[in-house]
Amino acid sequence: MALTIFHKIANYLPHPDSLQYRLIILAFCCLLTFGSYYCFDEPSSLDLDGTTLTSVQYNLLYSVYSISNMVMVIGGGFLVDYFGNRICTFLFCSLICVGQFLFALGLTLDYYPLMLTGRIVFGTGGGSISVVQNAIASYWFKGKELALAFGVTLTASRLGSVLNFIITPYIAEWTSDSFALWWGLILCVISLIAALGFSLLDKSAEVITQRDFQSNKKPQLKYIKQFPITFWLLSLECALFYSVIFPFMAIAPSYFSDKFEYSKTKSSPIAGICYDVALIISPFLGRLVDIIGSRPIVVLIASTLLIFPTQIYSFTQITPYVPQLILGLSYSLAAAGIWSSVPLLLPLQAVGTALGIMTSIQMLIIAIFNYLVGVVYDVNNHWQDVNVMFSCLAIVTSLVGILLCIVDVKNGSILMKKSTGKSAAEEYDEEQSLKHNRIIN
Repeated sequence: MALTIFHKIANYLPHPDSLQYRLIILAFCCLLTFGSYYCFDEPSSLDLDGTTLTSVQYNLLYSVYSISNMVMVIGGGFLVDYFGNRICTFLFCSLICVGQFLFALGLTLDYYPLMLTGRIVFGTGGGSISVVQNAIASYWFKGKELALAFGVTLTASRLGSVLNFIITPYIAEWTSDSFALWWGLILCVISLIAALGFSLLDKSAEVITQRDFQSNKKPQLKYIKQFPITFWLLSLECALFYSVIFPFMAIAPSYFSDKFEYSKTKSSPIAGICYDVALIISPFLGRLVDIIGSRPIVVLIASTLLIFPTQIYSFTQITPYVPQLILGLSYSLAAAGIWSSVPLLLPLQAVGTALGIMTSIQMLIIAIFNYLVGVVYDVNNHWQDVNVMFSCLAIVTSLVGILLCIVDVKNGSILMKKSTGKSAAEEYDEEQSLKHNRIIN
């Protein structure tokens, strides 16, 4: 009966091996993180720092998110490899909804411990849903439009971030801060519905093609010991890079309000310029990376560009429009180069676990710097020292990028290669054909 339903669904859709079907999968995949990315920076767009909360309390909302994220995503990546994408999308989206509900309720009741609990639960799902989203893209687009798929999912995710910085301040101004958080919960529920839609499509493809992907993806811990040094350098580069972007974006509206005397409704959209740029150019940069390869070079360019806005904010009075544009370009390049590299370094069975480890390292370093931002600022209530910290971190990130290029060249320039033109499904079919031929022979 269940199989008949999936066959009926397939009658209204293109064949699972077609580009059209992959694009439908990609559309649902994009919605998986839309709600969580919208809600992630709501404390920033609502400017809770220094108004409703102290600086330490405010930055702790981001730190506990990162810590819970860090703890969960390693197990989350393993769960993705073990139980498959369908179960995990529903599980992680559900955790996001519960976390946002508790956070909104905590602000409504003016009860900080409940707000903190909500961010912890939100974090357990927030990072893990990105892992499963990347695992879906890795399977459906490996060897084809992989970097493009990562670029499109980044665009959709950052659309959530951009809309948050644009819409949330006005919702709060017209209603209340707590109502703005309840609106965010509605968007998280939409992501949960998208998880169900993806599961139907993914299962339908499995039924039609008769490929038992899940049994082919049982993870083995031995893979972790075999991860190449390039992967660990890539993970460090990823963690350092995002430790500049995300902690800075968390304080950007308050920073712009203080330094340039902007109102809350003006400073939040200006901060969101970084995400606006990513929203527009990420798919194009992703496709470019698919065509030319050269991922370590792309990452190095991104980390080098990161130095310029941090230096501008540290030592000049230039208005934030241009620095935020550069920050957005750097962020888009890094995303196109970093995340599409993982499936090239590792077997498909280990991609979920690898993405979980990478995200965990990223969240650990981000949590540290989120906390340091509050500590450094509270020393003298001035942003200069915070900006210098970001500037030094950007330089270190660029140095690690150079090391990544050198190591990749010494290990066969794996990340420099272009897309093969074969999807994971086609590679799976070839593998099964070879096994069949061995048995016959």
